[in-house]
Amino acid sequence: MKSSTEVLYDYLISMLGVPYKYGGNNRLTGLDCSGLVIDFKKAEGKLPFVFDTNAQGLYDHFTRTGSKIRLVPQFGDLAFYGKDLNTGIIHVAICLTTTLMIEAGGGNSSTRDLDTAKINGAMVRIKHINFRKDYLTVIGG
Repeated sequence: MKSSTEVLYDYLISMLGVPYKYGGNNRLTGLDCSGLVIDFKKAEGKLPFVFDTNAQGLYDHFTRTGSKIRLVPQFGDLAFYGKDLNTGIIHVAICLTTTLMIEAGGGNSSTRDLDTAKINGAMVRIKHINFRKDYLTVIGG
């Protein structure tokens, strides 16, 4: 029998290739970065069913509820990207290991349909946590 961590890992891996869609919150029609994280955190039981926000809102929520900055990422932790932690967070991803994350990335506010996502290669994918130059921090999930 699989552990809950293994089940959650498999759930995330099943998202690979889901197209990026700005504002997307459904794996059938597309996900953006916060949509992927919210879906995962709901499956993990760490967010209420009716929760919705952006990357900055996720950082604010989890820091308010006691999540702490981690020096060594663990599975399920959240990696945040942008200009600053107070008002400049523009991207969020889920840590798979100490060095790898899964993200809905490669798109932007113009990525609103499947064709644009395909052209841009925008989808749920695995990258190195430091792949982006605007990395800010990881907090415990």
